[in-house]
Amino acid sequence: VLNYLGFIIQRFTINVGPVSSIIISNKLNEINIVKNFPSMDACAAFAFLLNADTSRKYVGPKSLTQETLITSSLLGNLLDVVEEVQLARVELRNLIQTSFHSPSVEQLDLQLCFIDFRSGRKVMLTLDMSCLNRGVYPIETIPSQLEAPADVTQKLLPQPPLAEISAAVL
Repeated sequence: VLNYLGFIIQRFTINVGPVSSIIISNKLNEINIVKNFPSMDACAAFAFLLNADTSRKYVGPKSLTQETLITSSLLGNLLDVVEEVQLARVELRNLIQTSFHSPSVEQLDLQLCFIDFRSGRKVMLTLDMSCLNRGVYPIETIPSQLEAPADVTQKLLPQPPLAEISAAVL
């Protein structure tokens, strides 16, 4: 049994025989996740990335070392991202809501909601964070969805980025 910073417990069951296998199960500590990363639905990101509350069986030469390195790497990237989101919430006054969503088993989204305090208008930006599942840190993530009134969208973004975002959404 391995405990990763109190966020996930990973259990290994090794079956030795003519066909050796490893059964790996992950269990999230949702209370600790919510306590450390409040108001951002971080449990959805942890569950998406770490195959939480599931068991997987591997037959063959899959090593415990390899599995623990993969889990550590995925968790490290995820912690970097959720900590950056926390920091952004402190530094950006107009960032009023952040949340992770997993609309499918292949996709993880981060939604950021901004407000213009003078006009009261809101803009919802959705970033595809699915690359975290492949061990890739989202350095140049382009918004996959932008929800805002048309007049706000025109003022917020110059035409080239607006065209890229619109193309990504369609």
